[in-house]
Amino acid sequence: MALVPYTITALAESDAVGTDGKNIVAGAVCSMYSQPSDTVVTLYDDAAGSNGSTSKVTGANGQVVVYVDPGSYRVSVNAVDSYTLVGAEKQTTLELINSTRTYQTGDTITTSGFTTAGDGGGAQWLATATTGQTPSQTPADRVSAELVDGSGRLWSGVYETTGDDFESFDGVRNQGFWSNAGGAVRRFDNRVFIDDAIPNTGDSPATQRTWLGQEANGFMTYYDTRSSQEVISSIGGIAVAAGSRSSDNDRAGERNTIGFASYTLNDASANTAWGIYGHSVLASEDSVATFVAELNIANTATTLTEVTPYSLGASGATSALRLRSGGETAESGIPCKPASAAMDIAHPQVSEATFDKGIVVQNGSISSSVGVDGNAIFAELPTNTRYQWKFGSSTSDLGGFMACSTTTTGSVAGLNFNNSGLDLCQSDGTGLVRFNPTSNAVFPTVTDTTSLGLTSREFKEVNSKLYKTNGGQVGVSGSFTTTDGKTITVTNGIVTSIV
Repeated sequence: MALVPYTITALAESDAVGTDGKNIVAGAVCSMYSQPSDTVVTLYDDAAGSNGSTSKVTGANGQVVVYVDPGSYRVSVNAVDSYTLVGAEKQTTLELINSTRTYQTGDTITTSGFTTAGDGGGAQWLATATTGQTPSQTPADRVSAELVDGSGRLWSGVYETTGDDFESFDGVRNQGFWSNAGGAVRRFDNRVFIDDAIPNTGDSPATQRTWLGQEANGFMTYYDTRSSQEVISSIGGIAVAAGSRSSDNDRAGERNTIGFASYTLNDASANTAWGIYGHSVLASEDSVATFVAELNIANTATTLTEVTPYSLGASGATSALRLRSGGETAESGIPCKPASAAMDIAHPQVSEATFDKGIVVQNGSISSSVGVDGNAIFAELPTNTRYQWKFGSSTSDLGGFMACSTTTTGSVAGLNFNNSGLDLCQSDGTGLVRFNPTSNAVFPTVTDTTSLGLTSREFKEVNSKLYKTNGGQVGVSGSFTTTDGKTITVTNGIVTSIV
């Protein structure tokens, strides 16, 4: 078998131990032992087999290149051992699963793919000390980022990091918040799994808390004791950032890109579940503003896609927030009942812990170019929908409502509050009847008989403190004849005779 090169590097535990104050060791004695027989092998200086010796010495840079047969070795550097695979042909994850070759605890292998080289299923694997498992189990069989080779040895997917951060390649922390928590960080293909970071029993750690766990008089302790992953920024910046780009999604038939996703399954009695929970506190009078969530949407396309209650989800639509009932659960065919509410506004029944206002819209935030009368559209509802007020929880405790059941364009009516009062309007915003709060008067805002409906029905007296006729003048006197031939006499703004 052809000899292959292998670089041995001698590292120092500290700069004080290293050569010339560096973290490498020059002149370290190196030997290699074939596994599993643990037999010392001959080290050569080149592929031709020159200058063979059972030991070599590192140079000034702390390294020495030796040539050996491909295989599994124990490497001894100044009597400090490690294990490695040298020159082995790149194998796939599936080949490792089926391999009956003998490996040592601590051996690491980076596979070239899952089934075939370059198929994207490659990963780095660590040989654990666990043996005697059912041979040839895939990660799918284990439902975890681990596998079992053909000899029954368990391999764990590893995260590529350094010994300064992790006690070993299986990701057990030896520094940080809680060294006994046993959190595991594993790299599998192009993903990172963080599991078993905290037992989730509420008592680990028993006494130690971060500043976050001490908030709200200690009510926030579950952030420390109940989270599988806790990320706390030490510089007051972004604790967790996530991003995704649809142009990177080249999977056939896949069109969805999600920057952040969460899922909660409430499958236990007497429990409450949140898909997303946020909590922000204003604790400084000099702060600028405090928000729990900000959702931004930007449309850099050349067109605007209008949506209506009957065209949500149209191609090109842009919305900052969507509240949707059922979701993928309903899409999968699982029967779903109506949800209680799309949104509720609540408070913890504590004095002053309330909202000053419900919904506030900043001036100019909603475009006025869509409304036919020049006004911005705040809310657009489907017909047969109403606003209603309740004074109790019973269905019959109805205090009032505003409803719309219009289904034809010819009978559209609306309300318009303006500087002159309140107008009852046509669909284009043209006022027909106005209430003026200054004079407490109700009167028509148009004078032609067609708009008033006098060509088909009689215009009757309006119940108000004042009566106005003839275009809204107060206190006029006179008479006019209706289309059906009746003479109406008005005296000082009051109808006194209809003959």
